[in-house]
Amino acid sequence: MDWWKYFGPALRRMWRGADPYSIRDFYNPPWLLLVLAPLVLLPRDWGSILPPLALIAAAWRRRAWWTVPIVGTSLPFIALTNFANVDWVPMLGVAWGGAVMPLFVTTKPQAGGVAMLAAWRRPARYGVLIVFMLVSVLLLPSWWRDMSQGMALTTSPYNASLMPFSLLPGIAAVALTLWCESMLWGCVASLLLAPYWSLHSLVPTLFLLTCKNWRWGLMISVAMWSVVGIGLLFTL
Repeated sequence: MDWWKYFGPALRRMWRGADPYSIRDFYNPPWLLLVLAPLVLLPRDWGSILPPLALIAAAWRRRAWWTVPIVGTSLPFIALTNFANVDWVPMLGVAWGGAVMPLFVTTKPQAGGVAMLAAWRRPARYGVLIVFMLVSVLLLPSWWRDMSQGMALTTSPYNASLMPFSLLPGIAAVALTLWCESMLWGCVASLLLAPYWSLHSLVPTLFLLTCKNWRWGLMISVAMWSVVGIGLLFTL
């Protein structure tokens, strides 16, 4: 699982003053580890417990209780929990908003990084992200070079990116992010422009969509499960 193989070991290595990018297949921005630092002592089994807890917290913050059953039973969220990944961090970012939003959504750029542009009229909200980036440079001066090696993931069988075919829709989504100051369009743009993303990267987008209209979230969740069901029927 991803928490046990990548994020947990990278977090412990940074805690000990070692290079977290020596962990194979860890390519996230270093401020993800700074955000996760309070969790360094948690047992590794908590990697699969954190996503449901984060969803409950996000639903409470947005006063959208219906997101718990709809998002929580969706295919992307089950993949997130099963693989113990950390797309719950950008989900919390879009749920909380404010100054933590740019910081949290950029921890997983493919899942919500462009959403930070929704705050472009309120530049003070980028202050926390800038501070964390400066600390990251002090701790890991070569982090950008190490992180860029993640382009190797574009050949992964789990890659769902449609780039370069999604480039023009992605640019349109960025424009809508800026025009509407919309975190939802920012998450959509992130998926369209990212050279790599996997199923659980959809969680922040699905959460915001379900907050906006529970029917849309439910329809998308049912559609995904229907595709899986049809696929299983054809394999019988």
